[in-house]
Amino acid sequence: MKKLILLLVLLLSIQTIYSQNEEPKYFIGLSYGKSFPLGDFKDNDVDLNSFGKNSGFANTGTKFDFNAGYHIKKNYGAAAVIRYQSFSTDANSFAVELNNISPSVDYKVDSKNWQFTSAYVGMFYVFPITKRISILPKGLIGFMYGTSPEINVDATNQGNTRVISIESGNSFGFAYEIGIGLKSKLGKHFALMPSFNLSNGFLSFKNNKTVYTPEGGTSTTYTRTYNPSLLTFNIGLAFAYLF
Repeated sequence: MKKLILLLVLLLSIQTIYSQNEEPKYFIGLSYGKSFPLGDFKDNDVDLNSFGKNSGFANTGTKFDFNAGYHIKKNYGAAAVIRYQSFSTDANSFAVELNNISPSVDYKVDSKNWQFTSAYVGMFYVFPITKRISILPKGLIGFMYGTSPEINVDATNQGNTRVISIESGNSFGFAYEIGIGLKSKLGKHFALMPSFNLSNGFLSFKNNKTVYTPEGGTSTTYTRTYNPSLLTFNIGLAFAYLF
């Protein structure tokens, strides 16, 4: 009987030691950071026939992420991200570009923000650097829902003011992200996880309306399809819980 009791105590002790040393398999985290528009999304080229072509006039934006991951094996795992991004538009550059095309006209531009909600899933790999610090390259795919900004332009020439209103639109499309992250453990259950990612969304804002209203005249409505490439470089810092 004593031998059986001693054996049970030994097994429990071994299990306790193993549990204490076992690495957490899951993590969840909240991240805040900056998003830097690239390419057409940042471009401020104006074409009066299309009011910007695929230029986005986007300024540096902010992002909020909810991150989750699962270590399938010690050195790789599955990840998921839900993200919200917001970008103001460079109304001053829009007005300057319009004025360069028509110097005799005084343009005043008022604009709203680009807004995006996206969800990604994918894989990450773990390269341990020290016992507490690891590098995590990752690749993810998903979907993005976006809202384009409403833009209102007052064009004044010789006392007459024309109003050009570009309506906001919504679109849903494919998106992907590639990047690299770091995991710096603060203890058994907490970590800081900075990330550096390149993401892109492929959205088509169809039949967006542009309303042209001359002073004292009748409004004319034009429609166009707007296909910006929503390329951004994102930097964020997540506080994560490991379990």
